[in-house]
Amino acid sequence: MSLTRPPESARCRILFLAWQGARAGIERHLAALVRALPPRFDKTVVFLSRGGPMADELAGEGIPVHRLGMRRSYDPLGSLRLLRLVHAGDFTLVHDHSTMAAAPILALGLARVPLVVTEHLSQAQRRLDQRLSYRLLSRF
Repeated sequence: MSLTRPPESARCRILFLAWQGARAGIERHLAALVRALPPRFDKTVVFLSRGGPMADELAGEGIPVHRLGMRRSYDPLGSLRLLRLVHAGDFTLVHDHSTMAAAPILALGLARVPLVVTEHLSQAQRRLDQRLSYRLLSRF
């Protein structure tokens, strides 16, 4: 199998997901990744619940940031907002860093956008609903 590389002029639009905009481990990792990507990548970050210092910091650097205001992972209205955002943004890839994104990720499955999930918890650290969600989501 031969993998071809897109031309340097091709833009790749990546949507990054995290639960909140705190300055914690997952959010620091996500911010470092977003900052390290070359300029040919269009980067957008969505904090599923609320903003926070990391959200403000990234927005201050000119990176588009959205805050969906979800109160729990199974928030149907928040999932619909994310689905609309994905469709409107014409994203090439969604990269999830949230351990709380079960319903939103299912919405992304409906959007038919390639999804990469970076897991920041071990199997033993996940709650039962998270374990069940990831089992279901692995089909996407």
